[in-house]
Amino acid sequence: MENTNPILALLTPGVFFAAKKQDPFDLRIPALLVLISGFGGAGTGYLNSQIQNQLIGHTPTSLDPLLTLASAILMAYLVWVIVTGIFTIISRILFGGGEFLQLLQFTSYGFIPGFIGSLITIPVLAPFTGSLRLPALGDPQMIGAMVDQIQHTQTMQMVTLIGIICLLWSGYIWIFGVREAEDLSTHHAAIIVCIPIIIAVAVKIIGVL
Repeated sequence: MENTNPILALLTPGVFFAAKKQDPFDLRIPALLVLISGFGGAGTGYLNSQIQNQLIGHTPTSLDPLLTLASAILMAYLVWVIVTGIFTIISRILFGGGEFLQLLQFTSYGFIPGFIGSLITIPVLAPFTGSLRLPALGDPQMIGAMVDQIQHTQTMQMVTLIGIICLLWSGYIWIFGVREAEDLSTHHAAIIVCIPIIIAVAVKIIGVL
């Protein structure tokens, strides 16, 4: 159908999911979207690991990028299932719904903003991590203190802000996905989505305060 282009999920999610619901159930495109988001997560994860390697004195190996990629892809799929599970549980508790597979399909489209965020974050983060020269620290407390200092730099705060914006964008998409998957009102769908989104945003903000 003409209204089921994944790009429309970013701009008009209400129209997109209403049309998508009429299509046969299919997890191939959703699985591909989550896979792509995993590649984006691998890029930012690898840059963050460079900071950690300096602090613990780890010498990078040729396997590190592959391990980072595998971990990021696995994490993306785990988060996909976990987020869907959270929405399903909240829906069942509050409104008696909870169609997991349909919701799993629709939740995947909320991962697109995360990939876009990675495309923005990587060019910001790469020069920063490349310019860092950190001493190897053996004391976990000293490592924690140094990480705290790094988190409060302007670059890392910008990265956090980008992450929050993308998370809110994902939440906006998920509201309409939950609405259509669960046959709920927009208000009820917003309640389901906003509970975990507010918690996630609060954790991000606390991390840079």
